[in-house]
Amino acid sequence: MAANVRQLIKSLTEHVFPVNRRELERLEAQRRKTEIFVGFFVIKLLVRHQALKFHMRVIMEKHDKSARGTN
Repeated sequence: MAANVRQLIKSLTEHVFPVNRRELERLEAQRRKTEIFVGFFVIKLLVRHQALKFHMRVIMEKHDKSARGTN
């Protein structure tokens, strides 16, 4: 049902606003590339954030041990 509605909306939109199919495909490919790039960038930031949290935890544990006088 939802696919039929989507197809109907797409057909109506193309009838009202004629688009160049080649241009539409180019924009869709560009959108996919952008999504992939942004996805990798977000994953990279998340990994760096987790590494920083781990590094800070290790430093705090060392600091706590040295403050208590045990190594």
